[in-house]
Amino acid sequence: MNLHGRTPSFRLASVVQLAAAVLFVGVSSAWAQNTYEDLDGRFALDLPPGWQLQSEVATTLYQFARPNAPLIIVICQEELDDRESVFASAMGYLPDATPRPPSGTVFDTEVNGNPARWSEIKFEQDGVDLTTYIGGVAIEGTGIGVMYITTLNEEWYDSYGESLKQTFNSIRLAGAPVTGATALVAADVGYIEAAAEAEPVAEAASTFEHDLLTLTVPAGWSVERGEGASIAAIEHADIGTVAVMGLKKNDFGRNREEILEALGVGVQSAVPSMRSVRGPYEITTDAGDVILMQEYSGEVTAEGQSTPYVYFVASAKDRNRGLGFMLMCKPEVREDAERELLSIISSLGPGVER
Repeated sequence: MNLHGRTPSFRLASVVQLAAAVLFVGVSSAWAQNTYEDLDGRFALDLPPGWQLQSEVATTLYQFARPNAPLIIVICQEELDDRESVFASAMGYLPDATPRPPSGTVFDTEVNGNPARWSEIKFEQDGVDLTTYIGGVAIEGTGIGVMYITTLNEEWYDSYGESLKQTFNSIRLAGAPVTGATALVAADVGYIEAAAEAEPVAEAASTFEHDLLTLTVPAGWSVERGEGASIAAIEHADIGTVAVMGLKKNDFGRNREEILEALGVGVQSAVPSMRSVRGPYEITTDAGDVILMQEYSGEVTAEGQSTPYVYFVASAKDRNRGLGFMLMCKPEVREDAERELLSIISSLGPGVER
């Protein structure tokens, strides 16, 4: 869930085929087999036959599943007014190991009259060729953004790839008709180039302030401010990147357990080899807040080589906010990574209006 994919050794060279544009155009309402409408009336989508709502991990995160088929993850977030911010926020939910698309692999379209952005990310994981579909739709005139993520192996790509593209093409305001999608047009700027430049590495500890939190950033780390649910990326050249996420009140989840589960779904959807090896366990911040943490271990395969990696995820919840933290690192720096992450999380304080 790195905000901007800042793990250079795993930036795989992947190119989305322009032929995808041909497959993307036109969704007829006759295709719809199972329409899901958000209970709050924020969005609707048409699922392929057999997919059902598996769980609503948080009030904004939905999982749709079918046995022996790819999981569809949908995230609904308010205060996102354009396709650029919706897509950037969706990218923030991908774990570090998922490669980011370079320029020319991100496409703009309109889905049922709503501005949208789409990409296919092709990569190899544990010797298996995978494709992640990722897209974002800005529901016109509402400030609501709907994010769409699903990962397919070759068999699933052949069997369900087209249907899952059509599901994205069906995203709309609840109650609105399905009118189809326009042809894909290459976006002027790819995601990597669109990312904000990171602040310089701090020689001394510094304070990071956001509407939802304050944090102490240790010396030797740099901070990159995010947008939407992606609050910040805090990076150390030798350790890794701490992705900080958050939403107001219960929008990220009703409790720490739900938020931690959502983070785990994000890890395992993009790196299927990741398995929980410790936790959930609790830590207490300097301010007395109780944080829930969990550790995952697995391998990332890039260009035929498998490299072991460790993920730490953590969640915090009070009546005003829900927060998530994620750090990916190599096993040899695991102890340093956990210590530094605990230092950052332990400094957690209230938000500051900016």
